[in-house]
Amino acid sequence: MFGKPLEQVEKDADVDDCWEKVKGPVLEVGNLLRQHGGPFFLGETASYADFILVSMQHCVKRANEDVYEKLMALDYALPQVYQASKQWLEKEN
Repeated sequence: MFGKPLEQVEKDADVDDCWEKVKGPVLEVGNLLRQHGGPFFLGETASYADFILVSMQHCVKRANEDVYEKLMALDYALPQVYQASKQWLEKEN
């Protein structure tokens, strides 16, 4: 896709600029989560939108714990929705 290995894409990227660019959208998500009192987009009721967000968070966590921690630190609503969804992330087997 980029014509080079992912490791090289990361090395070539301006990581600080990327984090700056993501702050606005993360704040918007946080505001939406707080709109109905959280922790979910609809308040106390989990919805499909919550599962999409938490699935993305979990994917990031599994791929790179440091990136996950930095992402969660951008807005306090993100770890709240993740924690509130833990029951759906547990494996039964």
